[in-house]
Amino acid sequence: MKNDKSITAFYIEVLMLTVGLILIVLVLTHIFALGRSQSAAAQEMTDAVCLAQNAAEAVAASSSPEELLEKLDEGGNCGFAEGTAVPTVRAVYDRQMRPDTEGELIVFVTWEQENAPEGELAYSKITVTNADGTRQIYSLRTAVFIKGAGT
Repeated sequence: MKNDKSITAFYIEVLMLTVGLILIVLVLTHIFALGRSQSAAAQEMTDAVCLAQNAAEAVAASSSPEELLEKLDEGGNCGFAEGTAVPTVRAVYDRQMRPDTEGELIVFVTWEQENAPEGELAYSKITVTNADGTRQIYSLRTAVFIKGAGT
C-alpha cells in the first residue's frame, strides 16, 4: 500500500512539474512575441523621426514651397497634396526610407508664411503617417526665417 501511494505521489509531482514547465514556456513565448512587436514599433518610430528630420532640413534650406518640393523630390515621389488650405508637400517612402511612389510611409509638410521684420517667417508642420494616412506616426513643427522676402 505504501508503494502505491508513493507512485501516485510521483505521478502527481511529475504532472505538476509538466504543467509548470508548460506555463513557463507559454509566458516566455508571450514575452518574446511582445518584444518583437515593440521592436517593430520602435523601428517604425525611428524611421519616421529620420524622415521628419530630413524634411525639417529641407524646410530650413528652402525659401518657398516650390523649392521645398524640389529638395524633397527624388524620382517623382513628391507632389503637392490636393484639397489643403495651405501649400502642403506630400512625399512617399518605402520601409527602408527610400523614395517610392507606392511606399508605406508618407511625409506631409505644410508651408505657411507670414510677414516679419526684415523678411518673412515660414512655419511648417511635418507629419509622418502610414500609407493610407489613417495613423500619424510622428509630427513636429518648425519654422524658417526668409531674410528680405516680402518686405
